[in-house]
Amino acid sequence: MWIRWLTALACLLAPTVAHAGKLGSMRSEVRGSSSSESSADDDSSDSDDDGDGGDGSAGASVGAAIAEVIAETNAKQGRPVFASYPYRNGHTGWVHRNGRKPALDAPGKPWSLNVALEGASLGDQVWRASVAAEISWRRLSLRNDTGLYLERPAADASYLGSAAFCVAFLMQPNVVWKLGLGPGYLIDARRVDDPTRLDAAGANLSTTVDVFPVRPVVLSGRADFGNLGAAKTFLVRGTVGFAVRRFEGYGGYEYRGVGNVRFGGPVFGVRLWF
Repeated sequence: MWIRWLTALACLLAPTVAHAGKLGSMRSEVRGSSSSESSADDDSSDSDDDGDGGDGSAGASVGAAIAEVIAETNAKQGRPVFASYPYRNGHTGWVHRNGRKPALDAPGKPWSLNVALEGASLGDQVWRASVAAEISWRRLSLRNDTGLYLERPAADASYLGSAAFCVAFLMQPNVVWKLGLGPGYLIDARRVDDPTRLDAAGANLSTTVDVFPVRPVVLSGRADFGNLGAAKTFLVRGTVGFAVRRFEGYGGYEYRGVGNVRFGGPVFGVRLWF
């Protein structure tokens, strides 16, 4: 009789054990513990006390120097404008300089939009499907990317993404480098009434670079650092793409960390330029 009871109990517990997969471990990292949070707070307060001093003035000096370089570049080469897509009409790269007051028929525009659809295999039977969009005006841009993470053996799912307000500090025909800051977020894809459901948010610092070495090649890289709830987060990725008019097909590799949980694997997708 007791063997039957144990068998029934094991069957009841099996879904819970399977559910505690990689995404479940990620939620545990994001949720954190009171002891680790208090020790982290103590460490951060100590470091803040020790670090008070010239950080603000140093940051202001760096910002002023960058602004001076941008102003000097605009004065010499003109404000940057975007082609509708990289290498359009045989031009070099993506960004052009049309003078300080470009004519209405100049080969470029002050705004740009690109949208990407992407898939990834991140190991341990975790897959991701995502959509990303970025709209730019001159050197300023807004970007958002949201990915649905699916874990097959645990029958688990979560949305993970980030948004950023970015400034392009380098805009040349062959290279565009941006630095941005914004929120990162975790949205649980399980039932709203699930007692273990977890939604969280944090801050995220992001930098991206797009290189256009020779038609039709597009090289893209990105690095993020931040936090999500109680967990430290990072993202490093790089892709190689081939542009055909407005369409860019690309592939590469992504490595992401949320606390002590790691996701890494190949990515592939298509990006549309407007």
